[in-house]
Parts: sequence; C-alpha cells; structure tokens
Amino acid sequence: MKLVEFLVSLLEAHAQALTRLAALMSEESLLEVLERAGEREDELESKALKSMPHWARGGHPTGVAAAYAQLETAVRGFGLPQFLLFHLWTYPHYRALIENATDLNALIPEGPSGEGAQPSGMASLLIDESVEQARLWVRSLRLAPDLSARAEKAAEVPWLKFRAAMLAKLGKRRLGAV
Repeated sequence: MKLVEFLVSLLEAHAQALTRLAALMSEESLLEVLERAGEREDELESKALKSMPHWARGGHPTGVAAAYAQLETAVRGFGLPQFLLFHLWTYPHYRALIENATDLNALIPEGPSGEGAQPSGMASLLIDESVEQARLWVRSLRLAPDLSARAEKAAEVPWLKFRAAMLAKLGKRRLGAV
C-alpha cells in the first residue's frame, strides 16, 4: 500500500468522525470546540514521526503532484461542510505524517501476511497508531464529561472501520485486541 492511499483512508476516517461529532453536537458548538482544541494541538505528539523511517523520507519523489491531487479529489468526495474541511486538513496526525513524508508514493513496508498472520510491520504500526491518535485527539477536545463519553464512542466507529479495512487491504487478520 502506498502512503498516499493510507492518507486518503486516514482522512476519510477523520471526516466520518467529524461528521458524527457534528451530528452529536450543534455545528456552532463543534466549531467552537474544534477551534479551542486547535490552540492546544502541540499537546498531541505523534509517534509517527519517530516510526517513519527512510522509506517515506528523502530521495527524489516522483508523481508528488498526482499524489496531492489524489488527496484533494478524495477529500472533495467526502462531501464535508466547508467549516469541517479546514479541520480535516489540519488534523494533527495527518499533518505530522504529510509534513514529514517527502515521497507520498512510497510503499509502506508490510509484515508477513496470510491465513492467521498477526498484524506486524510498519503498515500495522501506522494503522494502530492512527487509531490511538484519533482517540487522543477526541480526548483533547476537552468536552463536558456527559458529552465526552458519547463523543468518544461516536468518533471511534469510523476508526475501527478504518483499522479493519486497512488490515484487510494488507491481507491481515482484522480481529484482535484493539
């Protein structure tokens, strides 16, 4: 799987999470929460920077314009309201990955696959880390306690689907500890 394909799926999961949060809260409330959270983004430190080795850095990337166009086309297809588009593109985990990758067409190294194979390798690490970063991001919104648990549950569904779809794409067993 190419990094750009992974990023499209990551943005799609986050778009769905944003949509679910917008359904849970009013647009005004969500926008206010997102803007407050944006001021605290530095609190979320992505491990992705530490785990992204040479396969996505350096070298002379080819087709980088096409990769960015693929990301933009996918995001347009999500049909998000304008006020959520900004918050989709500024999602901290996505930004950490995209700002530190020079080759969006790089293949993410995979671990062993086949019947009964356990998730391992860089791709699985990025998948699991993305799900964890999504959980941390929702918690960073600092919602009222009564709303926080419902928001975490609502936002978790797209990320569990993301994990299952990505592992299936890699030919890995999708069930297991999450």
